[in-house]
Amino acid sequence: MAKRRHEEKFSQILNLLTEDEIAKVVGMKHDLALNTFKLGTLLTVKNPEEFHQLLHSYIQHHYKTIGKQFLSHEINDIETKAIESGFGRGGMEEAYEMARTGIKGGLHPIIDKLYQYIKDEEVRQYINTIIDSHVERLDWNAKVNLMKEYNKRYGQYIPEGTMKSPEALAANYKELIWKASQVYNKMREGKIEH
Repeated sequence: MAKRRHEEKFSQILNLLTEDEIAKVVGMKHDLALNTFKLGTLLTVKNPEEFHQLLHSYIQHHYKTIGKQFLSHEINDIETKAIESGFGRGGMEEAYEMARTGIKGGLHPIIDKLYQYIKDEEVRQYINTIIDSHVERLDWNAKVNLMKEYNKRYGQYIPEGTMKSPEALAANYKELIWKASQVYNKMREGKIEH
């Protein structure tokens, strides 16, 4: 009975982490934010102040569009993390040069990096929320049982599953469930045979 419950729980989690479900719950509103931002034909900025003002404007627009709020002092942190995520450490200088000169697409790829960072962060939050709502954080046995199910279903596709016991895998259960959901998506699309 308990084994069946863990199988069902694992299936429920995977069904909530399909690409279609993530796109429906998270992705589409982010796409709307990107597509409704009025950058137009603007490819360059004149100075660092205009650059940061434009990035802040996009971040505010994006969060407003997706219905989320942030504190005004957080905007610089979001900007820095997004740029470094897209361009690497110290990427602000590269991004500014692109925006100033118009090289490599100017402002458009920079806005795309902001969009991708904000969207990826919300996808991570969604994944954690789904997993947390199905797995009690302090219930070690539940994590181990989910990892047994993980090994049974996906161990052959994901190298970590073939080399470690469920007890060892339980320490990284969130990451492994996410990887399993990626394999599950590929199976659904026919890219991997099961």
